[in-house]
Amino acid sequence: YPVVKEKKRKIEFIGDSFVAGLGSEGKSPDCLFSRETENNYIAFGPVLARRFNADYSIIAFSGIGIVRNHGDSTRISKRPMPYYYERVCLNEELKWNFQKWQPDLVVIRLGNNDYWEKPYPTLSAFQTAYIKFLKRIRKLYPKASILVLCEPVRKDPHCDYIKSLVNELASRMQDKKIWFEELDVNLDRLKDFGCQEHPNESGHKKIADALEPIIRKAMNW
Repeated sequence: YPVVKEKKRKIEFIGDSFVAGLGSEGKSPDCLFSRETENNYIAFGPVLARRFNADYSIIAFSGIGIVRNHGDSTRISKRPMPYYYERVCLNEELKWNFQKWQPDLVVIRLGNNDYWEKPYPTLSAFQTAYIKFLKRIRKLYPKASILVLCEPVRKDPHCDYIKSLVNELASRMQDKKIWFEELDVNLDRLKDFGCQEHPNESGHKKIADALEPIIRKAMNW
């Protein structure tokens, strides 16, 4: 068997359906979700990892939020992303050993589902949960850079909330390796979207194109 060498760079991507690659092989923005059209390999995270010659880990769940998941009738969901984060498998309590795989960079895209529809979580609950999650990641990965993303796909307040809490946390902890980026990529509905108005291969490439120079500069890659 060929020997697979461990790559020097490692990236962890945490997020929702955009990170998972929902609908990435869909032929229209109007088609519905199916397993056949979800291909994570062509999502922006793996695309970036290949460009940086990095190993990568994907922790993504369609509809997941930091506090409230898409479609829930309450302001606070019982099982948002922090509930699942340490699990090896979705419905099993076996915990992942974080010491064995330490990323150089963690990229987070969460918060859009929290404010996709009402009832929204309170600002206090959203900020408290997000800050707690970021502190948890920093404790698990003391040397990693942490990039927190927001893509303003609709006019809701979550981007402003995330920017504010990330900047406040970085300042309070004197942590220069955590930062926020608002990624406003111009995606064409007919050309760049697959099922349920999620990026297709072209759309994910545009997101990767926008992120690549940001990461190269920040990480000196």
